Amino acid sequence: MLLPAVSCDIAATRAGDPRFPLSSWERSKIRAWLVTGSSSCALELVGELSRAPAKGLVALTLEAAALPAHASGLRVVSASAGVVPESSPGDARDDELRRFGATLGGVTWWTALGRDAATLARVAVRQLPTGSATEPHEVSERRDRARTLLSESRARLWTSESTSWEGHAMKRTLCVVDVPAK
Repeated sequence: MLLPAVSCDIAATRAGDPRFPLSSWERSKIRAWLVTGSSSCALELVGELSRAPAKGLVALTLEAAALPAHASGLRVVSASAGVVPESSPGDARDDELRRFGATLGGVTWWTALGRDAATLARVAVRQLPTGSATEPHEVSERRDRARTLLSESRARLWTSESTSWEGHAMKRTLCVVDVPAK
């Protein structure tokens, strides 16, 4: 049975009560949850289910990717790509990820995608002339050159083992991580 979506932005009806409708899910014998919201939403849901203590499976999309601590009655699986939800031990990107995390907080899927797009764009734009272009043919030529440079840009990315776009697409390996109970 597929139930209606529950917003991650709901508030508890009373102080100390769970945000999510745990008692309703228990009565309906719900034992599986799919989180498509943020990783903070996933952490909240898994925390409340663990304290309940509920049993079942919680699956996290790339947007919700996380490695939450959880009760042994729950199985938590998370989608994974690149450094999301976490880099592999000894990953060459670890120093960069640590600096980013210390300055701006944890890396989410959308953060990593934005960073990858900005990194490739920066590599391309650095090669463009810095003077102004006002004539329509100059503007058109610059746009074409920027498009070419972007398609040729290479960089170490956070969401993919690939280093570039290949034909307006990016190859990436998606995995499922079985998060151990803690």
